[in-house]
Amino acid sequence: MRRTGFRFRIEDRAETRGYLESFAALCECLDVFVLCKRCATDPAQAAEPLRQRLSKYMTLHQRVYGTRLVRPKHHWNFDIPDQLAKDGCLLDAFIVERIHLQVKWIAEKVRNTTTFELSVLSGVTNEAFSRAATASAIAGGLCGKTAELPGAPGIFVADRMEYRGLKVSSKDVVFRGEQCGYVIACVCEGLDLFAVADVWACRAAVSHNSATWSPAGTRELWPVQQLELATAWYPASIAGSWVVLRM
Repeated sequence: MRRTGFRFRIEDRAETRGYLESFAALCECLDVFVLCKRCATDPAQAAEPLRQRLSKYMTLHQRVYGTRLVRPKHHWNFDIPDQLAKDGCLLDAFIVERIHLQVKWIAEKVRNTTTFELSVLSGVTNEAFSRAATASAIAGGLCGKTAELPGAPGIFVADRMEYRGLKVSSKDVVFRGEQCGYVIACVCEGLDLFAVADVWACRAAVSHNSATWSPAGTRELWPVQQLELATAWYPASIAGSWVVLRM
C-alpha cells in the first residue's frame, strides 16, 4: 500500500489479489442497490444481474475468508433479487427500524423510572407532534437558519434544504443532468426550492463512473427537483480540480 496525495493505493500483489477481487465484487452488488434506490434502473430487470453478482461475491468471499465469517444476512441478500422482481422497488428499511431509534433516543434521557413507560411514550408523542407542526406543505423546504435575501423580498436563503427525502447542503457536489456543480447556498422562492451552484466543467474521465471536474467560472440557479447528489468527491492531483464519482 502506498499513499498518493489524499488517497491510498493498494498495489496489485498476489497475496492481496483475492481480497481485492472479493471487495470489487461486493462493490458491484452495491452499485445495483444504489441504482435501484435512485430509480436509475428498472428494479425488475436488475434482479437477475444482482443475483449473479451476489453469487460471484459470495464465491470470492469464501475463497479468501472461508465460511467462518459467513452470516445469516449473507443468505438474506439472495432474497433481495426476488423482492426486486416481485415489487419493482428496493425495500431497504422497515419502519420498525426507524421508530425504535426515535424511541431509544428519548428513553435514554429518562432518569426517573417510576413511570418510565408513560414518560417515554409522552416524549415520543410530543416529538411526533413537533415534527408534524414543522412539516412543509411541499414535502420539504429550507432547514436550519434562514434569512431573507437583501434586496429581494420573499426570497429566502439557507445552508441546507430537503425535498422529498433529498437532503442538499452548501459545499455539496451535485449533478443536474450531465452538468456538475458545487452548492453555494439553498434558496426558496414561494414554494420553489433551488440550489445556487458554481458550475464545474468536465476535464477528463477517470473511470466509467468518475471524472475530473474544475470550476467553469459560471454560477447558476438549479431547481431541486433536477438535482442528484454525487456519490463521492475528492481533490484531484491538479490544483483546483476534483474527482467526482457518480453512480
